[in-house]
Amino acid sequence: MDPVSGAIGPAIAESSISETGSARRMAYDLPAQPLDTALDAFGAAGTIQIFYEASLTKGRNSAEVKGAFSPEEALRLLLRGSGLAARVIAPNTISIAREPVDGASPDNAASRHLKRESVRHFGAMQADLLQVLCENATTRPGNYRIAIQYWLDASGKIARLRLIGSSGNPDRDAAVVATLRNVVLRAPGNMPQPVTMTIEPSAPDQLAGCMPRHAGARRTE
Repeated sequence: MDPVSGAIGPAIAESSISETGSARRMAYDLPAQPLDTALDAFGAAGTIQIFYEASLTKGRNSAEVKGAFSPEEALRLLLRGSGLAARVIAPNTISIAREPVDGASPDNAASRHLKRESVRHFGAMQADLLQVLCENATTRPGNYRIAIQYWLDASGKIARLRLIGSSGNPDRDAAVVATLRNVVLRAPGNMPQPVTMTIEPSAPDQLAGCMPRHAGARRTE
């Protein structure tokens, strides 16, 4: 089991996170720490994409997670006592929201619609970002893993971006960050931010999403 440790940083079927507990177990060693830092570490270490509003985690701390757990179990433990809860909104995609009060439903129709739209938006943005990375031999996905986190301004330009999981190659890391900082995506609307995105290694015949370019993203100089 590969340990997850330290402090760093989507067919739609909505469900409680407890319904996905069959994932493989991993070794975790995450200390209690600021919640946004803990979520960054959790997102960078696995294949689960996490949506949350930065304002929700401000001033909140995570609980310690130490031992072997499925990612879903580990995330539930991490959020323990924070007043927040995780909900699966699509395969491998989780949103963080306030816990329901006095037995109230955690989501109303409007929030469920927003989450579904956010997942679709996120999927399109991820495809656009992969296309940009595919244009350069250094950043072309396929044989490396990297995790990034980004914020968009109202126009869809990446206003802030940070690396939360290295590819293991400093030159590639720097090239990925420099390339994505010049990207303009679709306007984010009410999509929760920041967005954590993990790019996984893939077989050559899968091309890691490197398909014919479409008009979803553009680069600024």
